[in-house]
Amino acid sequence: MTCHYNPNNKRIVCKWTEPVKFVMNKKEGVLSKVRTINVNVNKDGRLKSRDEKRHANHPMFPIVRQFSDELRRINFFEAGQEHACELCGNVHNVTPHFDIKERRLLWRCADPIRCSQLSDES
Repeated sequence: MTCHYNPNNKRIVCKWTEPVKFVMNKKEGVLSKVRTINVNVNKDGRLKSRDEKRHANHPMFPIVRQFSDELRRINFFEAGQEHACELCGNVHNVTPHFDIKERRLLWRCADPIRCSQLSDES
């Protein structure tokens, strides 16, 4: 599962894959289906109440809430902070991501392809 903040749309986006069984011509199989939650964020970093109500019972929603709380705790939305990408060291166009396992903020380039090219050069 990945979770990141998109500053252009002011949304927290979480994606994960789930196995989905299917039957075709009496044969069973399993596909990996990509699922997504998009939650709008106010200027002060709070989740919009409409999205909170919509996703409140979803099992991944506590992670979205914790990510939002972490961003507010460091005043990310109020202060124009710059952080370096943890992979390539770039400071331009870097967005916050949330490590689900370690429950901590990560700073990564918004464009992962460009980031991988920069990290290969160094």
